[in-house]
Amino acid sequence: MNYEGRWRILTELGSGGQGKVYRVLDKSKFDFDRLLVTIKAAITPTQTREKQLEQFEQFREAIVDLVDMEKPENQGALKVLHLPDAARDASLAKERLAREIKAMQDITHPNLLSIIDADPDSKWFVAEIPS
Repeated sequence: MNYEGRWRILTELGSGGQGKVYRVLDKSKFDFDRLLVTIKAAITPTQTREKQLEQFEQFREAIVDLVDMEKPENQGALKVLHLPDAARDASLAKERLAREIKAMQDITHPNLLSIIDADPDSKWFVAEIPS
């Protein structure tokens, strides 16, 4: 499973000897094609007042979606291991990542992040972003 199917990288948060961490957006919660069409329609002149009002309402809804994209519940922190030739202790990195994912899934505590999505075989996981 590839994280790119669900997650869109927004920015790099940091990196270390084993991998990088990114702030990501959960693409499954938003219809990007609809947003693009709506925004394009909003800047295209129309003839009728009724059509303008309809486009304005669609544009307003698109703006609400754009604002919602910034909410922590729609984002995550993606950790991806470096490729083996760029990683420190690459032979152990996958095993350590699997242990990290398991520990985060097994322990529930208000001060620990929860795993949202993971694929240890592909060497990545997404944890919640604290609010």
